[in-house]
Amino acid sequence: INFAGIIMMNSLIEISEEEFIKIFNVNVFGAYRVNKTFFPLIKNGKGRIIITTSEVAENKILPFNAIYGVSKKSLDAYAQGLTMELAFLDVPVITLRPGAVETPILNDSNKEMAELNKNTELYQNTITKFKRIVDKEQGGSIKPEKVANLVLKILNKKNPKHVYKINVSKKLKLLN
Repeated sequence: INFAGIIMMNSLIEISEEEFIKIFNVNVFGAYRVNKTFFPLIKNGKGRIIITTSEVAENKILPFNAIYGVSKKSLDAYAQGLTMELAFLDVPVITLRPGAVETPILNDSNKEMAELNKNTELYQNTITKFKRIVDKEQGGSIKPEKVANLVLKILNKKNPKHVYKINVSKKLKLLN
């Protein structure tokens, strides 16, 4: 089960190469490394892989959160490819899109936005306005236990679906 992820708020033009690489290292390569390492234990239909992409609105790329969105879209594409390839080996790959979950990553996004507002040279006034819009339209978060309960259900299903979405905000869909 792949749950690791970090968020980063930055402009795509001001982000450092090190930060750009760091978010992909955790959000995309982390899942790749976990799956590659543990695959021998689950091959030949003896297990399944669950990849959590976090994005309910998978096409949502927002300003200043775009690097996070790009990394999660990459993870989603990786999950789709893995789903097709491992189907030949009877190993299900399930993509879980829980949306906003009450984890430290939500607090991190607020800290990241404040830090970006402090450090940006190009977007001083824009970031404050954008944050107000996002806070208003983002929708609510869910408790981690709700995600854990869904994972337990998925693990106990004989034939799970390929994609599960929970916490789908109508406002987030419209924003998408």
